[in-house]
Amino acid sequence: MNDLLTVTEVARTLRLSKLAIYRRIADGSLGAIRLGPPPAGRLRIPAAELERFLEASSHEHAKSGAAAVSSVGSGAGTTGAPAPSRRSASAAPADRG
Repeated sequence: MNDLLTVTEVARTLRLSKLAIYRRIADGSLGAIRLGPPPAGRLRIPAAELERFLEASSHEHAKSGAAAVSSVGSGAGTTGAPAPSRRSASAAPADRG
């Protein structure tokens, strides 16, 4: 039989909250099986499904990372100069000398 993982075990492995794992299950990006009748049946994630999820996530991360890297050098919206101070001249402390 395949190894079945609890939501807590998967959350710890991925360093995510249990709520985040439940959301991935609900949106279909992470497959799970229910042991017992709903709504009380316990959810379990097959280890093979976790591996598939990690593979899919790493491919998506690689795609988005490549897009982010290519936009960094384009100069779109960035000058490399520090952001101007939000402090106005009227907000400067008065010289009490």
